[in-house]
Amino acid sequence: MKREKSDSINGEIGGKKACKTLSLTGETVLELSLCWPEPEGKKMKSVRRYYQKLQESFQKQWETELYLCACMDLAEKQEHGSVFYPWCASMAGEVIWMDEKCVSIAMKVQEERGDRRILEYRWGDVWYWEDGCPVRLKECVSGKRGWKEKLKKSFIEAAEGLRKQGIYLDLEKINCLHRYISMEYFALTDQELIFYCPQCTVAPAV
Repeated sequence: MKREKSDSINGEIGGKKACKTLSLTGETVLELSLCWPEPEGKKMKSVRRYYQKLQESFQKQWETELYLCACMDLAEKQEHGSVFYPWCASMAGEVIWMDEKCVSIAMKVQEERGDRRILEYRWGDVWYWEDGCPVRLKECVSGKRGWKEKLKKSFIEAAEGLRKQGIYLDLEKINCLHRYISMEYFALTDQELIFYCPQCTVAPAV
């Protein structure tokens, strides 16, 4: 497993990257790429440990369960004389905003299978520099009356905007979108809150 310092996350916050290629009988079966943030400072030690454990967890899962599935796919393709495409899995972190008080990180995990189907999971983390504790949503909206209803309305408006662009979305799911979006794992900028909707929640996979 090759590990190296990475500036692809953010030069101001630092990060690490690990890449690995798994093969079977000399043929590439699975390619892994993991990039995770490493905020500097003594107070951020727990945050660094969190992302390190996250990286180790995904890597272990991919090197065992996903690798086995990829090997089975290779065997099936060889048996039927079909073309085999190596599977890929990646974890990436991006600092989307930071100030003297906190840092906001957007995380993305992807698995691309042999049929070129991509499974994706996104979430956001916001941390205080002072003590390395997560920023809670209620701390971002404290003092704002009716913020929950406004948030629900903004979800619906955003979904409707996508529909007007020609993107198919399930109307029934749109009206209860707030039930599927995690209020705990969000991202933050100086202008907005960013929430992530699980894949295939309001639209079929393409």
